[in-house]
Amino acid sequence: MTEQAKKLIKLHEGFRTHPYRCTAGKLTIGYGRNLDDVGILETEAEHMLGNDMADCCIDLARYGFWAGCNEARKSGSGSV
Repeated sequence: MTEQAKKLIKLHEGFRTHPYRCTAGKLTIGYGRNLDDVGILETEAEHMLGNDMADCCIDLARYGFWAGCNEARKSGSGSV
């Protein structure tokens, strides 16, 4: 697929950060990703999980106690 094709898809699909129903009634997100029929790849889920965890750490850093916690406390348990 070419960069030109990608630009056209972005132009015609538009970008949506939250799931919505497309004109065919399919649950869709992003630049027209059909979640009903295609879903997401495990690598995409891993990427989203990493982003969610990074956001969480940024939020927790606002609290003074977080910096003083050891890794076991930050992970939620003593073992994984």
